[in-house]
Amino acid sequence: MKVACNCGIEMKNARTGMVWLELKEDGTPYQGWSCDKMECPDCGNVVYRLANSPMLHCAEKGFDANLHAAREVGILVEDVP
Repeated sequence: MKVACNCGIEMKNARTGMVWLELKEDGTPYQGWSCDKMECPDCGNVVYRLANSPMLHCAEKGFDANLHAAREVGILVEDVP
C-alpha cells in the first residue's frame, strides 16, 4: 500500500518492525501494535502505518517485559500525538 504525504509525494518506508504504544486515558500502557515508520523524502513528514490488530495487550503475561525490550532496542514508538 502506498502512502501519500500532504505534499503529494509518495512516502518511503524508513523503518519496519516497530511497536506503536497505545495508552489508556490515564496514560498507562494498554496495547502494542506492530507498525512501520513512513517518511516523506521531500518534506520529512512522518506517519506510522499500523497492523490490523494489536500484538501486545496489558492483560497478557510478559507485557511489561516486551515493552521494555522494545524500548531498549529502539523500536518502541511513544509520545506521538
